[in-house]
Amino acid sequence: MSKSRRQAKFEKFSTEALKNSLRLHFDSILLYKNDSFASAFHLSVLALEEIAKSDWIDHYVHTSITNHGLTEILNRNGSNCFISIQKNNSLL
Repeated sequence: MSKSRRQAKFEKFSTEALKNSLRLHFDSILLYKNDSFASAFHLSVLALEEIAKSDWIDHYVHTSITNHGLTEILNRNGSNCFISIQKNNSLL
Protein backbone atom coordinates (compact mmCIF):
# COMPACT_ATOMS: atom_id res chain seq x y z
CA MET A 1 0.00 0.00 0.00
CA SER A 2 1.41 3.39 -0.95
CA LYS A 3 2.25 5.99 1.67
CA SER A 4 -0.37 8.41 0.35
CA ARG A 5 -3.08 5.71 0.58
CA ARG A 6 -2.02 4.89 4.14
CA GLN A 7 -2.06 8.57 5.06
CA ALA A 8 -5.54 8.97 3.54
CA LYS A 9 -6.74 5.93 5.48
CA PHE A 10 -5.46 7.34 8.78
CA GLU A 11 -7.05 10.71 8.02
CA LYS A 12 -10.36 8.95 7.34
CA PHE A 13 -10.05 7.10 10.68
CA SER A 14 -9.52 10.44 12.39
CA THR A 15 -12.53 12.02 10.69
CA GLU A 16 -14.78 9.07 11.55
CA ALA A 17 -13.67 9.15 15.19
CA LEU A 18 -14.51 12.86 15.35
CA LYS A 19 -17.94 12.30 13.75
CA ASN A 20 -18.61 9.50 16.23
CA SER A 21 -17.64 11.75 19.14
CA LEU A 22 -20.12 14.41 18.02
CA ARG A 23 -22.90 11.83 17.68
CA LEU A 24 -22.16 10.48 21.16
CA HIS A 25 -22.07 13.99 22.61
CA PHE A 26 -25.44 14.97 21.12
CA ASP A 27 -26.92 11.68 22.35
CA SER A 28 -25.61 12.44 25.83
CA ILE A 29 -27.31 15.85 25.72
CA LEU A 30 -30.63 14.20 24.86
CA LEU A 31 -30.22 11.75 27.74
CA TYR A 32 -29.36 14.60 30.12
CA LYS A 33 -32.46 16.54 29.09
CA ASN A 34 -34.53 13.43 29.83
CA ASP A 35 -33.06 13.11 33.35
CA SER A 36 -30.92 10.06 32.54
CA PHE A 37 -27.85 11.54 34.17
CA ALA A 38 -25.70 8.42 34.60
CA SER A 39 -26.09 7.37 30.96
CA ALA A 40 -25.50 10.93 29.80
CA PHE A 41 -22.29 11.06 31.81
CA HIS A 42 -21.01 7.79 30.36
CA LEU A 43 -21.76 8.83 26.79
CA SER A 44 -19.97 12.13 27.42
CA VAL A 45 -16.91 10.22 28.61
CA LEU A 46 -17.05 8.04 25.48
CA ALA A 47 -17.32 11.17 23.35
CA LEU A 48 -14.19 12.60 24.99
CA GLU A 49 -12.35 9.34 24.35
CA GLU A 50 -13.28 9.51 20.67
CA ILE A 51 -12.01 13.10 20.47
CA ALA A 52 -8.74 11.97 22.04
CA LYS A 53 -8.50 9.10 19.55
CA SER A 54 -9.02 11.48 16.64
CA ASP A 55 -6.33 13.80 18.01
CA TRP A 56 -3.92 10.90 18.55
CA ILE A 57 -4.38 9.68 14.97
CA ASP A 58 -3.78 13.20 13.61
CA HIS A 59 -0.66 13.48 15.76
CA TYR A 60 0.59 10.07 14.57
CA VAL A 61 0.12 10.99 10.92
CA HIS A 62 1.83 14.38 11.33
CA THR A 63 4.74 12.88 13.29
CA SER A 64 5.15 10.08 10.79
CA ILE A 65 5.21 12.50 7.87
CA THR A 66 7.78 14.78 9.49
CA ASN A 67 9.95 11.87 10.74
CA HIS A 68 10.74 9.76 7.65
CA GLY A 69 7.17 8.74 6.84
CA LEU A 70 5.13 5.69 7.81
CA THR A 71 7.51 2.77 8.04
CA GLU A 72 6.13 -0.70 7.42
CA ILE A 73 7.46 -3.70 9.37
CA LEU A 74 6.24 -7.20 10.12
CA ASN A 75 5.12 -7.85 13.66
CA ARG A 76 5.51 -11.20 15.44
CA ASN A 77 2.44 -12.84 13.91
CA GLY A 78 3.56 -11.91 10.38
CA SER A 79 1.02 -9.17 9.65
CA ASN A 80 2.02 -5.63 8.71
CA CYS A 81 2.08 -2.82 11.22
CA PHE A 82 3.37 0.72 10.97
CA ILE A 83 5.81 2.56 13.19
CA SER A 84 7.48 5.93 13.17
CA ILE A 85 11.27 6.16 13.32
CA GLN A 86 12.90 9.20 14.83
CA LYS A 87 15.98 10.77 13.26
CA ASN A 88 18.26 9.01 15.77
CA ASN A 89 16.74 5.67 14.56
CA SER A 90 15.09 4.77 17.86
CA LEU A 91 11.64 3.22 17.55
CA LEU A 92 8.55 5.02 18.79
